[in-house]
Amino acid sequence: MCKVLEVSRSGYYKWKEAQVSPQAARKALLLQRITYHFKDTQGRYGSPKITILLQREGHQVSERTVGKYMQELGLRSCVAKQFRVNTTDSNQVTGCTKSAEPAICYGQTEPDLGDRHYLHSLPRGPDVPGQRTRPVHPGNRRLEAE
Repeated sequence: MCKVLEVSRSGYYKWKEAQVSPQAARKALLLQRITYHFKDTQGRYGSPKITILLQREGHQVSERTVGKYMQELGLRSCVAKQFRVNTTDSNQVTGCTKSAEPAICYGQTEPDLGDRHYLHSLPRGPDVPGQRTRPVHPGNRRLEAE
């Protein structure tokens, strides 16, 4: 068999009787624990958080090592975007006084006017010079300034 594999007899028996080195055993254990923690957190934890979990278990490991092992395993955390509020509340008061009518405050949604194709104009005066509405497409109710 050694002739077929083109290896020496002594090399074959050395390989066959070789034991796993402590570094290889430690790496195998860390790879197993990293995979466990990654799957346990539904793939949300990256190397910094997994490092903390491993250190709590008593393993002495750096964040860089965990990152390299995760890259070896093909594990990459899935980070969700931070929640951001997008409001379209028509009762929100922006740029108006509380006494003003909501329909004429700048920055608010116009009330539903049925089949009308014109918007009410903003009040003319020193604040809003020459601003008026134009007829727009029925589905597109926006204020256009001249």
